[in-house]
Amino acid sequence: MVDQNNNYKEHIQELIKSVTQISKDRDSLCNQAAKANANLMQMVEEVKLKKNLISELKKENIEFEAKLKQQ
Repeated sequence: MVDQNNNYKEHIQELIKSVTQISKDRDSLCNQAAKANANLMQMVEEVKLKKNLISELKKENIEFEAKLKQQ
């Protein structure tokens, strides 16, 4: 009976260690995911800005081509 209780206690301690490690891993992965998400949002914003710049440059190009045709 004493041996069985000791086995249970050891098993419980191992489970507690496992839960603690899993919690640490989860926290670490959550931090990594948050950083990746922030990076993604920044990249999406940069893409929007680049698209706007491309549109503006296309408009300018059309205007310059129109001026060239007039000359």
